[in-house]
Formats: sequence, C-alpha cells, structure tokens
Amino acid sequence: MFTSQRLDASQALRGKKVQELLEYVHENCNNGQAVDIGKSVLTTVLNLISNTFFSHDIASYNSDLSQEFSDLVSGVMEYIGKPNIADYFPILRLVDPQAEENNTELSFADIQALLRDFFMAGSDTTSSTVEWAMTELLLNPDKLVKAKKRAPRSRWTSSRIRHLQGTL
Repeated sequence: MFTSQRLDASQALRGKKVQELLEYVHENCNNGQAVDIGKSVLTTVLNLISNTFFSHDIASYNSDLSQEFSDLVSGVMEYIGKPNIADYFPILRLVDPQAEENNTELSFADIQALLRDFFMAGSDTTSSTVEWAMTELLLNPDKLVKAKKRAPRSRWTSSRIRHLQGTL
C-alpha cells in the first residue's frame, strides 16, 4: 500500500493537504493568532490517512478531534507499554493475573485495531517528527537557510523526500 509508486501516485492528495495546512497557518498569522504546529500537522496527517482509506476528511483545524485522537494514542501507547507480570513469570500465564485475552481468530475488532494502528502510526510519529524538525530548524538558523536552499519548490516525489531527509 505504501510503495514508492503508490506514494508518488498520491502526490496530488498530499499536495492538497499541505496546501490546506499552509493556508490555515497563513490565515492565523494574518490574524495574529498562534499556531499549534503539532496539532495542525496531526490534523493534516489524520486527514491525509483518512482520505487514503475512505476519501474523506475526519478532522478540521478548528475542532478538538485531533487533540482527542492524540490523547487516545497516548493512552493506547501507555496501556500496551505496561509490562505483563506473566511475561516475567511464565507460570503465571495459567492464571493470567492481568486478564489478558488470547484470541487467535481474526475478528471485526481486529480489523478495527489494524485501522487504528495505521492511523496511530502515521499520525503520531509524523506530527512529532515535524515538531522536532521545526524546533531544530528554529534553534539552528544556519541549518534553516541550508534546508531552504536544498528543498526545491517543485513536486515532492519519494526520491526528493529522501534527499531532504539527508539534510535533516
């Protein structure tokens, strides 16, 4: 699903979503309002992923859905990050002290979980990475100048993205 050819084919959608993000940032700047880059990028990524799967936006820049989703992702990550005592003491698996279920059958809930994984993996990591990159560029103006020179203003293909990754 996420091969170089498919990513290049969805270039117009990515461009549209980035343009919407830029318009939102520009509008807020003109109104003298601060922009939460993390939330804005998360909204953009959620809409990009939802458009890829369902051809529909699920969030808007002026709603709290992005923050709610981010909180959900954090909660899920915290939950799955908790160690299970039975992992350290295998004999306890017989009594399952943390009541973990062990289903091997693929169900509707499993499919929902898979879609959630796509959304969580794609959205949380991307918005965090963009926040980090922007912070680093703001803290290092010489690198910002270098990135501006190296980043072409034409279409972003997978090969050009790899070139930009080298800059960062």
